[in-house]
Amino acid sequence: MGFVPKLNRRTTPYVIYDEVLTLKDGVGEAQFAHDNVRAESIEVWTGPGKTGVRLFTYTLREVPDQPWKTIIRVTAPVDRVYLTYETTGDQVEADDVNMLQTLLEELQQALAAHERDSSSHIADFRVDGGTFV
Repeated sequence: MGFVPKLNRRTTPYVIYDEVLTLKDGVGEAQFAHDNVRAESIEVWTGPGKTGVRLFTYTLREVPDQPWKTIIRVTAPVDRVYLTYETTGDQVEADDVNMLQTLLEELQQALAAHERDSSSHIADFRVDGGTFV
C-alpha cells in the first residue's frame, strides 16, 4: 500500500499536478488524494503536464459526513487522465491514525514471526546450516 504524504493546512493553496486517474471502459471514479479541493481549480487532461486534450466531462460529489473530501467521476475514451487542482491541505482523521496503527501491528507481528523462524535456525550463535531448494 502506498501512502500519499499529508499536506499541512494553510491559507495559500498547494497546487497538485498530474494526479493520475485510471479509467476502465471510459469511466473513472476516485477520491482526490488530498482534501479541501477547490472545485473551481480542477483541470482534467489526457496527457501529463497539462498536455493532450483538456476534458470537461466530469462530475464532483462530496463524501457523506466528510465535506472536505471530494470524489471525481470522469468519462472519456482514454485509459487515464491527469488531474491538476488546488487544495488548502488535508484533514487528519481517526481513520488515518487507525490505519497506521493497524499496519504497525501487522508489521510487529510479521517481525516477531520472522524472529521466531530465524532463531529456530540459530543455537549457541551457530547457524544450523539450513538447506536450499
